[in-house]
Amino acid sequence: MEPVAILDVRGRTGIRRPLYVSTTAIMPGYAGQAKTTRAYCRLAQIGENAQMTYRTPQPSKLSKESISHLAEKFSARVGYEAGCDLESLILKLGGKLEYQDFWELEESDSGSITVEPDNSFTVYLANHTSIARDRFTVAHELGHLVLHFLLPKATDPTGDWGLKASRFGTGITETEANQFAASFLMQEKQFREVHERFGCDIVETADYFGVSFSAASVRAAALGFE
Repeated sequence: MEPVAILDVRGRTGIRRPLYVSTTAIMPGYAGQAKTTRAYCRLAQIGENAQMTYRTPQPSKLSKESISHLAEKFSARVGYEAGCDLESLILKLGGKLEYQDFWELEESDSGSITVEPDNSFTVYLANHTSIARDRFTVAHELGHLVLHFLLPKATDPTGDWGLKASRFGTGITETEANQFAASFLMQEKQFREVHERFGCDIVETADYFGVSFSAASVRAAALGFE
């Protein structure tokens, strides 16, 4: 399967460049034979007993506007619509969700997302949080997948490394993932239309997009609503 350019992105340098990502990594329905074959070849290359290398997220160096644009293009590519089920989307992308108890989250060394070199991934969620909170968390982890794994892989497609994002991470990469999540779940044009339709009622807007009151409030403020 040939890589496809999903959009042009503009970094902090202001230079636009096409982003090429393997279709099997971002498109529903392509998580089968092609990815399995690629994974088998990579495992054969690194050897059965080789230790897998996992990197931590590094800043993408994209502007907020570029991250938002990327999130919206990714949303369109994978067929996401406001309020849609995210678990089925994760499965189509070759990932899975795993729920953990509170004490498991504290003791586990697993990140909030673990991505394997073959692009398969696991998102870890707490089993005591709300559905709205979980939806933002899943979108946040998709941000790590796209910004901090697929983007670097686009320039190093043969690199046999995975990604682990810390559950309690801080810094630029977390801010980037939050920006991605907000734009993925609440696309700017649609958010403005819906929010104004509901008379700027945050509760109704949040319910429409399937996010928390807090997430909708932050998005509204970021887009200039009082």
